[in-house]
Amino acid sequence: MNEQESKTGRGWAIASMVVLIMDIIGLIVLVLMTLGTKAKFGKIFTELLDCRSLPTVTMLFISIPSAVYLLLFAGLIIALTVKEKYILNIPLKFAVNMFVFVGGLAYLSVYVIAMFLPLLQIIQEKEATKAEESQVISSKESDVEKVKELAEKDPEAAAKWAIQLPKVGARNMAMGQVAECWANKDPKSAAKWVMGLPEKYNTYLIADVAGRWAYNDPDAAIEWVMQLPKGNTPIIIEGALYTKDISRNRAICKVADNWAYKFPEAAAKWAMQLPKGEARDGAIGNVAYRWAWVDQSKSPGAAVEWVMKLPEGDARNKAIANVARGWAVNDPEKAMNWATGLPEGEARNEAIRCAASIWVKKSPETAAKWALQQPDGRTRDKAIDEVFREWRGKNFETAINWANELPKGKDRDQALQGIKEAN
Repeated sequence: MNEQESKTGRGWAIASMVVLIMDIIGLIVLVLMTLGTKAKFGKIFTELLDCRSLPTVTMLFISIPSAVYLLLFAGLIIALTVKEKYILNIPLKFAVNMFVFVGGLAYLSVYVIAMFLPLLQIIQEKEATKAEESQVISSKESDVEKVKELAEKDPEAAAKWAIQLPKVGARNMAMGQVAECWANKDPKSAAKWVMGLPEKYNTYLIADVAGRWAYNDPDAAIEWVMQLPKGNTPIIIEGALYTKDISRNRAICKVADNWAYKFPEAAAKWAMQLPKGEARDGAIGNVAYRWAWVDQSKSPGAAVEWVMKLPEGDARNKAIANVARGWAVNDPEKAMNWATGLPEGEARNEAIRCAASIWVKKSPETAAKWALQQPDGRTRDKAIDEVFREWRGKNFETAINWANELPKGKDRDQALQGIKEAN
């Protein structure tokens, strides 16, 4: 073999070796994808790549010609041990390497296609799911309006219709509407109905009945929720963990919220008398929010005065934040001014965040301008951070475009920094 043939042979040998290694890797990947959930390691692999397992028949279809290819390759390797150095006037080593390279490329393409097909199927299924979700959203309003109209006339019939809805989102909204309408008309019957439902339904609906009942008759609603069963045995509902205590606590919080619509002082007094725990903290927070929200004719001084007198702790911090949130619904600028004027600490930080969140939903540009106009200092920095954090979460492109359009200087730099830190 001359020097030129030797170089050509070495080139083909290296190329064929690379392709062969890629073939082996591809085959291993296919084996793992075929194992899928059938084996522990295969399950880990498919979850890691966010893919699904290949049907076994697909793997057989690919592995049979792969085995033939490998057998032929083995045969040619054996042929290298014979004395003949040429086959059909072609150097035997050159023929072997060329066969490995060309055949390897062919089977590598098969592997790639085989792995791509399930991934393509996943993409198509995700697109179909998005389309289905959009249909559910568009149908929710019509379903809710329909069930609301029926529930006002015949709540029992409306309940039977709502529970049969196939889409989870539409069903939950419709049954919630039935619970509220029924409780508004006949709370005792509504309570009996909801307690007779399976836990996967009544866990959500107990609070709806309690809230509407409290709006009309808080004393009777309180008597009912306080005798609701307790328990911390976990149950899984639509992927979330719940207990009877969670359902009961939610109902207590809803009573406080709806009672505060009409009589916030009385609701506040009741919430403070509850036993210490999650239900009490949640009830206090709900009263604070609703009190500030309903007192829209003037500065919510009564709500502010009440929360500022609460004992130090998480319940007080959350209540202060909820006052800022409720106040911001009607007057975000005054709410933000109040929040930024609070003493340094967790309560102040949460209040600014809550006020910023509501303001950005209403008018992000106005909130951003207000934050940038504040005097230099930590208050200004905190306001900018929170406003742009909320804006970034709501619409990153709009936020970054607005910041980029500011004149070059400190305001523009801080706005962009706020968006960056929110990342």
